[in-house]
Amino acid sequence: MTEPEIDPGSSLSKSHDPHKLPWYEPELTEVQPKAREILENYSNIPPDEVVQHVNKLRDRAFAIFPYPCVGGFQILERLKSGGKLLDVGCALGQVLRRLVFDGVPSSNLYATDLRADFYEAGFDLFKDRSTLKAQFIEADIFDANSALAQQLTGKIDIVNANSFFHLFTWDQQVTAVKQVIALLRPRPGSLVVGRQVGRKNPIDPDDEENASKRYCHDVETWKRLWRQVESETGSRWEVEAWMEVWEGVEGVFAKYRPDVESFKMRYFISKEGAKNNVVDMAEKVEKLPTATSSPDISKGESGFESTLPQHGKVHYVDRDQNGILPSYGEELIPGYDANLMGARATLSSAEEKKLLRRIDWHLIPLLAVMYMLKSVDFTNVSYALTMDKGTPRNILKELKMTSNQYNLVTAMYYIPYILAEAPSNLLLKGVRPSVWQSRIMVSWGIVLCCHAAVTNKQGLYAVRFFLGLFEAGLWPVLVTLLGNFSSVISGVLAFAFNGVVTGGLSGWKWLILTEGIFTVFLGVFTYFFLPDFPSTASWLSEREKAFIQARLPSNSPRAAEANFNLQELITTLKNKRIWLFLLCWAFFTIGTTGLTFYQPTVIANLGFTSIGQAQLLNIPSAVFAVILTIAFGIFADTGRIPQPAIPLFFMIVIEACYGVLYAFPSNGGVYAATIIAGGFSTAWYTMMWPWRVQTTEGATGSAFAIAFANSYGQIGGAVGSQLFNSRYAPHYTTSFGIAMGFIGMAIVMNVITWAFTWRVDVDTRKLKRIRTAAAKQNQAVLDDVDIHAGEKKRP
Repeated sequence: MTEPEIDPGSSLSKSHDPHKLPWYEPELTEVQPKAREILENYSNIPPDEVVQHVNKLRDRAFAIFPYPCVGGFQILERLKSGGKLLDVGCALGQVLRRLVFDGVPSSNLYATDLRADFYEAGFDLFKDRSTLKAQFIEADIFDANSALAQQLTGKIDIVNANSFFHLFTWDQQVTAVKQVIALLRPRPGSLVVGRQVGRKNPIDPDDEENASKRYCHDVETWKRLWRQVESETGSRWEVEAWMEVWEGVEGVFAKYRPDVESFKMRYFISKEGAKNNVVDMAEKVEKLPTATSSPDISKGESGFESTLPQHGKVHYVDRDQNGILPSYGEELIPGYDANLMGARATLSSAEEKKLLRRIDWHLIPLLAVMYMLKSVDFTNVSYALTMDKGTPRNILKELKMTSNQYNLVTAMYYIPYILAEAPSNLLLKGVRPSVWQSRIMVSWGIVLCCHAAVTNKQGLYAVRFFLGLFEAGLWPVLVTLLGNFSSVISGVLAFAFNGVVTGGLSGWKWLILTEGIFTVFLGVFTYFFLPDFPSTASWLSEREKAFIQARLPSNSPRAAEANFNLQELITTLKNKRIWLFLLCWAFFTIGTTGLTFYQPTVIANLGFTSIGQAQLLNIPSAVFAVILTIAFGIFADTGRIPQPAIPLFFMIVIEACYGVLYAFPSNGGVYAATIIAGGFSTAWYTMMWPWRVQTTEGATGSAFAIAFANSYGQIGGAVGSQLFNSRYAPHYTTSFGIAMGFIGMAIVMNVITWAFTWRVDVDTRKLKRIRTAAAKQNQAVLDDVDIHAGEKKRP
């Protein structure tokens, strides 16, 4: 869509000096009272600076495109409405600020325009970049496949379109109206409201000479256009419109086109069946059910046998097939989103289970292989250390390294990984996941292949450094069951390549080269087959896409949110949770990374059979981790046990196993303790991530918090590997004694973090049980968990 001509009677183009246009006022000397009220009380601009501030931002907006309404800054008086509102042609976003100033939650508001720079200027005008939570979508209204259409079709209650339709020809307006009504929820009560330039004597739209002219309506031609839309779409609309004189500062047309009547036409259009007056937020709140009329599930009403949080009541509705739910106010039902819950109510419990199974089969195999390769490619150096031991082909002999020098291999991997993980995860919000993950895998696969060219320790340090750098960002949240197969594959591959010398390469080089080639291949495959978002998954219906997004908790990041929000990042850094979880991660990784990295060597040094068979003896630990994850995952999913209790129990078991390793009673006892400790340490991450994720919020905040824990928590990986110094071999008694101390500190931090997030965990588990019970009754629960529950009240 090209930007419109300004003057319907001329061929004015943007090549003209905009400051010479007749509707440009060189110096605005006054600001409308309503505009001043917002700027002073909402934006906190001193009264004596308002005019100067408006002039500065007016000129910036006018330079973007010289609309008449910008030249006189006639843009700040708009209507107020409720529900989910989309402002089409939002310009600086002034409608949104008016609504927020009047008390509408900004999270209920959306905005779209052809260009984002207008909206960006609005943040500087109103000084609310860190507080306004409305979502802006840059889109062309005439593009049926735009991000706007993909994200909001059928989800909006009210569309506001001020000074918008009159920019186009009659036929273009018909198309634009069709696109707009497609965004509305398909139910009586959906609204299109706004104002535009009006004419008492409009041109004849059937005259071919007028077909290419911008069309300004009177009331009758505006209704006629909507009748045409009805006939072409099969929909029915009640159209109310009236003309008003455009007086005062707003009458910009009178200043440069005295031959055109200075009228504005206001309109209110509702989907047939709605009452004929604007339903504002206050009216909706008055109709909400009161606490006394809401069913109390904790007392067993409606057949529920579930416990409710001690304070408050739960609201629920029967699941249906049209997704139409009342627009309850967020102040009465915290965390409630009418559109999302409407989508969640569209599938029955049986349909939901069937859909989730289908998603598992589409995603888990690919994600499992992706994360498996990441883990294999990291642990391969631990298996390489034991390959061809005692021969010139062993990695230490070939690269002329000592065991202590080899310890630095882990540190060289973790340093760039730690530094790059959080930035990489933040970049993922602005790049398609398939593109970003493909880039990660191809680049680290190439680095793996470069291992075959290593001839000295410096070369090994270099390739491990770049491996850590390029692996950073591979979905930190995927430390789940997917990673538990990695050790099995690593051990089998190491056994297969042990003793191999082909093409002048030692077995350890063939091991890593083979893994690198497969990683590059999978990276290319990922680009084509990894779905980016539910909205782009071709194997999902529109109804299923909406349902999947509605299942996300209210604190989840969403594709429609801004790519980066500095205020969210700052808020996340100020929250105690991020530092508590970081210490949990750091102490735990210090205490367990050494065991993971050196487990093949420890087992080999115990004297069990040959080196190759010793490598296979690592497999039971990985299999045990899989069993633990499945068993405790099913148990945790019931909501009957606190989520933090599971990783706490795992650490207690690991501490006991380290006691056995420290005492070294016998080879059999040590081997059993190694297998048990290795399994529990691997499964620990899968139990920690659900706890961590349920306490994050926002797109930027979630991405940063998850990456922060996964990256800076890995500082322990660089330190922990140094505990297993060669001077402590072969039993590593001192190493395990120090590791016991760090696991003990991790246990203490786990308890402290649990105390800090106790209320959130309790509410999450109780609400989960309520939802499970509701699903059996084919009902949907409207409430969500407040992730700040239990914290001191924030200002």
